[in-house]
Amino acid sequence: MRRGLAPRTGTSPTALAVLALAVSLLGACDRPRFDVRPNVVLITVDTLRADRLGSYGYADARTPHMDRLAREGVRFGSASTVIPRTSQSIASIMTGLYPHEHGSLEIGTGPDDGVLLASQLFSDAGYATAGVSANGAASRTQGLERGFDHFVGWRELGRRHTLWGDPPPRGGGPYVGRAEAVTREAVAWIEQERDEPFFLWLLYFDPHFFYNPPPPYRDVIDWSGFDYYREVQKYDPKNATIYFDLNGRASELLPQVTRLYDAEVTYTDAVLGAFLDLLAERRASGADPRPTLIVLTADHGESLGEHAYYYEHGDFVWETTMRVPLILHAPGVIPEGLELDFPTTTLDVLPTVLGLIDLPAPEGVRFSGRDLSGAIFDGASAPLENRVIFGESGSALIPQNPHRPIGGTLTSRKVKRYLRDGRWLALRHRDTGFALYDAEADPYLRDDIAAREPEVAGRMRELLDRVSVFGSRWRTARDSRWKLVRIPGLTRSHELLFDLAADPGETRDVSDTHPGERERLSAALDAWLATIPSDAGGVRTETDPERARELEEQLRSLGYVD
Repeated sequence: MRRGLAPRTGTSPTALAVLALAVSLLGACDRPRFDVRPNVVLITVDTLRADRLGSYGYADARTPHMDRLAREGVRFGSASTVIPRTSQSIASIMTGLYPHEHGSLEIGTGPDDGVLLASQLFSDAGYATAGVSANGAASRTQGLERGFDHFVGWRELGRRHTLWGDPPPRGGGPYVGRAEAVTREAVAWIEQERDEPFFLWLLYFDPHFFYNPPPPYRDVIDWSGFDYYREVQKYDPKNATIYFDLNGRASELLPQVTRLYDAEVTYTDAVLGAFLDLLAERRASGADPRPTLIVLTADHGESLGEHAYYYEHGDFVWETTMRVPLILHAPGVIPEGLELDFPTTTLDVLPTVLGLIDLPAPEGVRFSGRDLSGAIFDGASAPLENRVIFGESGSALIPQNPHRPIGGTLTSRKVKRYLRDGRWLALRHRDTGFALYDAEADPYLRDDIAAREPEVAGRMRELLDRVSVFGSRWRTARDSRWKLVRIPGLTRSHELLFDLAADPGETRDVSDTHPGERERLSAALDAWLATIPSDAGGVRTETDPERARELEEQLRSLGYVD
């Protein structure tokens, strides 16, 4: 749905139709364009829920700068990530492709070398390029520095800046939050003199758990009575205890932790605001007279206790982790205050940017996302109103609780297939073959008991052959109102249908009362899944020992590996 100025009362329907047609034709013939190739700034805020911004309806939001971008540009109200994990999602934003197409299938892995990234495309088109990432799961180890003239990853940020932490750095500072460090690096690069336009990618990390904003933003709770983050270090398994509330502390402290999450968003918005002001000042002063196209989005959202899932993302496909903001801003070119509510995905970012700046993709390069520039410039959104978009959950590197399926790989293992049936978990390694674990007694899968449990092993071997790689991933198909969630089972999948218009929190399954909608979306999901190879390219593992250790260190620092 395209929202704009309401017509004056008393205008006839026929007159409105003629006026709408005239405006559409006028726009198609003489739609606004950039006079010169603009700068492009792609801002991705890690773990940012759309419904935590004022422009997306959050009454308690303190996000004036992001909201200003929406007010002065176009806001897509129904945008989703394709997968709520950073590595795979960022790769999809940078390529316009699904994970099974670009090759980043697990957290910590990057796209295949032969896949063209946005940075390479802009570089080949004569742009100066720079990237700054505060997340080790989307950095050099994933090959995302490709195509950038200048790249600052999470390691460089830590070396160049005394980053805020808890406890604060020794000596009390000087310290900066991660968002400030990212912005400092971006500003230093932007202020270099150059004749060509630039493409800049920024990945802000701050709303990611642990939520621990620097002063004064952290003063939203009483820290003298808040020891949760220190308690977490004692939990085993740590992640399961937090994310699935196994000891009740995650839910008990939900009000305080949620305030800290909101404070992280507020802090990021404040830092971003200073950066946006700098861009505007440089253009006004003539230091960089080029216009700038700004894209603001997120790799995924975050679960704050909804569906009994706390302070995490990746395992499910609920809207809390799938829905993301998507805002485009270019004053004088992109219509001001435009709201488009048809279904969109982060796959649309790259083709839409190229469409907006009239930069064609190289011959042979294809995108799974759509170019939405026609809907922005011409109002050509009718074909998109009934669009169905797809997504899937990520899978874990290790089981985080006894009821959770695993997928992917540890750096010390090459997991080809996996299966969970109650307490039993079976793996087939590329090198060592079949293994059986008691996931309840041995949640870290250290003790292979296949020889000691021959009957269970035999049954699990047989079942394992029936399960495809990534068979435990949740999948979803969604249109402008209805959302299908498919939950995998041992012998068959279970499907849920939600009416997002009436039930945005996905609390009521309406499959029985709307079987036609469930069947329609289920068929669409089947058709999409049929395009994915059964092994989805296999589970890629890191073969270089040094890079493997670096990857494991990064994932541990982010809390993905205990």
